[in-house]
Amino acid sequence: MANSKAIYQAACNSISLSEPAEEIAAIAMLLVTQLTGLNATQVLAGKEVLLEASDLQPLLERINKHEPIQYVLGESVFMGRMFIVTPAVLIPRPETEELVGHALRSVRDRPHASVLDLGTGSGCIAISIGCESPARVTGVDISGAALEIARRNAVLNGARVDWIQQDMTAPWPEGNWDLVVSNPPYIGRQESAAMSANVLGYEPDLALFAPGNDPLFFYRAIATQGGERLAAGAEVWTELNPLYAESAAVLFTAEGFHQVNLYKDLFERYRFLHAVR
Repeated sequence: MANSKAIYQAACNSISLSEPAEEIAAIAMLLVTQLTGLNATQVLAGKEVLLEASDLQPLLERINKHEPIQYVLGESVFMGRMFIVTPAVLIPRPETEELVGHALRSVRDRPHASVLDLGTGSGCIAISIGCESPARVTGVDISGAALEIARRNAVLNGARVDWIQQDMTAPWPEGNWDLVVSNPPYIGRQESAAMSANVLGYEPDLALFAPGNDPLFFYRAIATQGGERLAAGAEVWTELNPLYAESAAVLFTAEGFHQVNLYKDLFERYRFLHAVR
């Protein structure tokens, strides 16, 4: 048996990343709590565990190479639920939780609503909507590896979601969609110089960078198809690159959407677009 607080302190001392001390502490705490099943209070109280500090060394070596802690652990929490994550999918972000919150307001009280999640990745958006509303949800992604993770996450969280493998720019699956939601790739290659090593080195390029160095590529596709395929009253919610939020709004307005509005995230950046057909 070993003292959990001592293990936590050893983990803090072994992480050599050039990050603020509080972030190092948070990574170490997440590592220890996930591996022991204890909460932070129990760890700091020094509860005895079977884990030894040496057991953490292989994981700490990966962390010190800038591999995200979520990939090291193979899981991430999103909206209070656990999701499997691998380098085949993006790590779910708090901003995307905000997107789901917005989308749920559009469907939570509509028992027959149909939702299309474009670029579903780990399935965190589709599954969360499926778990917290009566909507029928379909997730689309071009990556077979990502969809395999999404299917596993649906089973893990008890969600019923239909999965389709296809490009986001291909004709949408047949259906009378009441809500289209998407967090598409929206980063231009020119922005990569400002990105952190743990993102560039480990998260999938396919899910990060827009094709042709065009951050609006997928918004243009969603607006065009939405203008053609969605019935009056159908809604779109997307996550945005704040640098191109106004330009994305112009695209949707040009395709016949109305009530096109931009919303800020918790950091006061224009991060979300809502449009009504």
